[in-house]
Amino acid sequence: MLHGAGFVPNLVLTPDAGHAGVKVSMLERGEAVAVAPATAASFYVELSGGRIAFVPLAEPAPRLPVDLLWDPRAVTPALEAFLDLVRDLGREGRLVPQTAAAL
Repeated sequence: MLHGAGFVPNLVLTPDAGHAGVKVSMLERGEAVAVAPATAASFYVELSGGRIAFVPLAEPAPRLPVDLLWDPRAVTPALEAFLDLVRDLGREGRLVPQTAAAL
């Protein structure tokens, strides 16, 4: 994604790559770039007091596979509501399901 744009960073941060304050400090010093969803990016910009910028990707964001696994013997109302949401998103074409299974 970044290489295709002619940009080769030394360090790329993802939303799950450690403490937010450490990541923001690295971004502020220009030591890294972060690839993050807009919600996380907005959080980082706010946390930095506006010292870093969020630049949306020009190309469509990559789709990442996500697997859902659950124990059918331990379905709670919260889990059922989440599964209903995922099913609705799938019916609306907002998800690209590959397989669905319960353990």
